[in-house]
Amino acid sequence: MSVCQRLIPALLLLALMGCQTQFFARKSVPKTPVLSSQISCAALVEHLNLQTAGLRSWRSGETRVHVRMPGLPMPQSLSGTLACAAPSSFRLVAGNIVAHADFGANDERCWAYAKPGEPLVLTWLHEDSYLLSRLPGGLPHLDAGWLMGLLGVVPMHADDFELQHDPNDARTLRLVDVDETADGGHVRHVIAVDTLSGFAREHSLTDDAGLVLVRARLGDHRRVGSVLIPHEVRITFPETRTELTLNFNRIEVNCSIQPAVWEPPGGRELEQVDLRTVVESMERYSSAGGNAMTPISRGAPLPGGSEFRALDAGAGGQSDAVPQFDQPPPVEQSRWKRLPIARWFSR
Repeated sequence: MSVCQRLIPALLLLALMGCQTQFFARKSVPKTPVLSSQISCAALVEHLNLQTAGLRSWRSGETRVHVRMPGLPMPQSLSGTLACAAPSSFRLVAGNIVAHADFGANDERCWAYAKPGEPLVLTWLHEDSYLLSRLPGGLPHLDAGWLMGLLGVVPMHADDFELQHDPNDARTLRLVDVDETADGGHVRHVIAVDTLSGFAREHSLTDDAGLVLVRARLGDHRRVGSVLIPHEVRITFPETRTELTLNFNRIEVNCSIQPAVWEPPGGRELEQVDLRTVVESMERYSSAGGNAMTPISRGAPLPGGSEFRALDAGAGGQSDAVPQFDQPPPVEQSRWKRLPIARWFSR
């Protein structure tokens, strides 16, 4: 038998052995669930709280925001910085060569500012979040308390939740909390927990009619020090078909953040518009037979607050740079017709 004749059977044997090895390698070993499906509500809440025990604040010096929404010719990618701190402080500033966005909250108010558009900052009290849906375009529900929970800086209380089993998914448990809004309605907060991994994989808010106001899917859970933080959050607003995907890098936990970070953007050329005042003005014009989109007087100018230039100085005394807002153009004499932030979420 020649060398070639001996070599061919050997190669075939090796190939068959390789196929068998690959075949068996594809068989995944069943994982043991981290959580029992029979776990109590109190034990489940304690399990989730332990993942972020001691976490009071964190920031990501490299936050990527990917935006998909109707009206955009193509998805937009923005880069910036996110910071959050208990009990209700949040700030996201991101931008690219086309657009800038600034969303935030402090203990009293929330705000939203976007460019391009008129130099107006929309602000609202925490309890007025439900009024966002009454603006032109149906802005999404932005609730600071909800954000604090999914970002992990505020521990949950078992007494606030009811444990439910998902009838369509045996490995999913749901923690359900129902809150009353200022207008007498209700918002249902649902946390979906994966028993296999032991992670919360989704937070959602629904209204009285069962309509999903906002849904946040959490992924890429990684430890930063002793706490577990999802490094990807995909937020969807079904009503406006808008999706924001946030990816976090350079995360610092329990860092010192300057109080000025929790102030809305300000300056001589920016004006503050209160959400409740806007909605009430629109309703008066509508009841008088006018168009709710036409003249509504602007709010009083901001008293020259500081601009958000950096989240804070790091341990080495160097500032974490964030995208800068250009100097806003002079305020036009024409009165406000449409909040610029509505352009980000209109259908």
